[in-house]
Amino acid sequence: MRTVRDVARSNGLTLLEAVIASVLLGALVLAAYSFLGTTQNAYDDSLRETMIEGKAHRAVDEMASELRMADATTLSISQYRGSDRVEFRVPVKYTDEGVTWGPYVQYRFERSAVGGGESGRLVRVVDDSVKTVCDSLAPGTLRFQRTGNTLALELKLKGYDLKGRPIESRAKSSIAFRNRSNR
Repeated sequence: MRTVRDVARSNGLTLLEAVIASVLLGALVLAAYSFLGTTQNAYDDSLRETMIEGKAHRAVDEMASELRMADATTLSISQYRGSDRVEFRVPVKYTDEGVTWGPYVQYRFERSAVGGGESGRLVRVVDDSVKTVCDSLAPGTLRFQRTGNTLALELKLKGYDLKGRPIESRAKSSIAFRNRSNR
């Protein structure tokens, strides 16, 4: 037969049992939250790295697309602020009389106004018009190498993850010129 005391004990937890259960539940929630925070940081770092890689490849693709159509006889590579600079012309019109070449185009490194010179930007310059192709360009890493009728181009972008560690991405391409002026 059950006594009143037995019934009272079987209907709930003692204070000690409730405290232990609360501590265990709190530890479990804290561990889950910590795991999710670490996972979120890893995701954010991966996203930053992917964005930098994407910017590098888009910049190289944009330059390669235009350089492929360049007048190979007017192409020149020179140093500008510690990186290479390339200057060239592209056709703007084709007629029976020949090709009309556009103004000179430059791709070059420009130092960033912020960040103490740790990075800069890749710019496209035509006449007095300056367009930023991409930012986060590491100084001294924009390179062009001409060999005969081909041009190799390379750049390196630099960024930082959430902990301030550097993230770098290099992009390269090689193109063959399609045009030569008749001079």
